[in-house]
Amino acid sequence: MIVTSSSLLQFFFGKMLLITFCRFNGGIITYTTILRLLSDRSRITILDILMDGRAYTVNEITAFTKLKQHTVSYHLKLLTEAKLTAVKQTFVCRYSKVYHKWLFIFLT
Repeated sequence: MIVTSSSLLQFFFGKMLLITFCRFNGGIITYTTILRLLSDRSRITILDILMDGRAYTVNEITAFTKLKQHTVSYHLKLLTEAKLTAVKQTFVCRYSKVYHKWLFIFLT
């Protein structure tokens, strides 16, 4: 899947999608923040893996990609802070999954 910045702009602004504003590093998530986060190929790859609706650990995502574990953890942290992914903590593992249903529509 190839996502370009022009297709992101068309989706967000052309269809007038309203995003619920929430806290992000002491500020507000804006369209610019979302576009910046989704402009990275590694983050799109991670979100593509999460699109099946399952929750994955960092090690499982690392097995699917050519990314290193600390890189996947960093990108998941950014996506979770922006409320694009959610983390569920079990006894030893942290499972990440897509947080917003509109992201399924956008990325499929």
